[in-house]
Amino acid sequence: MLIALGAGAGSQSDNPVKQGVSSSQSSKVEIIEVTPSALFQSYQDNEIKADNTYKNRYVKMTGRIDDIGKDILDNMYVTLVASDFFGIQVYFNDEDANAVSNLNKGATITVVCKVEGLMANVLCKDAALM
Repeated sequence: MLIALGAGAGSQSDNPVKQGVSSSQSSKVEIIEVTPSALFQSYQDNEIKADNTYKNRYVKMTGRIDDIGKDILDNMYVTLVASDFFGIQVYFNDEDANAVSNLNKGATITVVCKVEGLMANVLCKDAALM
C-alpha cells in the first residue's frame, strides 16, 4: 500500500509526516507500508532488489521495540523486531528526544522513516512516530 504526502536536512527533517503537508499539494513523497519482518526479509532475499525498492524512500512500519539506545556517535535509535537476531534500526533526529525517551522496550509503535540499506540490521533514518 502506498501513501502520498508532501516533502520538505541536517537536523531538520525531510520526513513528510513531520512536514505536515497535505496529500492534495503538488509535491508528493511516496510512503510504502511494510512490516519490519517483510522489509528485513527483502534484504535477506536480495539486497540489490531491496535497495532498488526501498533505499532512500520512506516506509511506514508498525512493530515491537526490541532495543532503545544511542550509537557511538550519540544518535538515538529504536530497533524493531524483524528476525531472530536482527531488526530494523530506526534513527530519530535530536528534536525527537523527548518522544523517544518515553518509549519502552516491548511496546508496539508505528514509524515513518527513510530506508538507508543493510548493515546487519536494516537502517532507517529521519524517523517520525505516528
